[in-house]
Amino acid sequence: MVVLPEGEICEMDLSVMPGIQGIMDIDQVERFTELELPDEEYIVYASTAIRLLSQELHRRGG
Repeated sequence: MVVLPEGEICEMDLSVMPGIQGIMDIDQVERFTELELPDEEYIVYASTAIRLLSQELHRRGG
């Protein structure tokens, strides 16, 4: 789960594949899927996201 810059909570699917230059080079593709959760579950994710983002802001001195 990730929080997008707009504040939306989504599931992120990260794919890694060999890049054009060779096997040691990689490209990554991020795909975001909107969550379809019952209100009760969404509230749990949202409150956890708020807590973690607040901790990160505090850590950064903001």
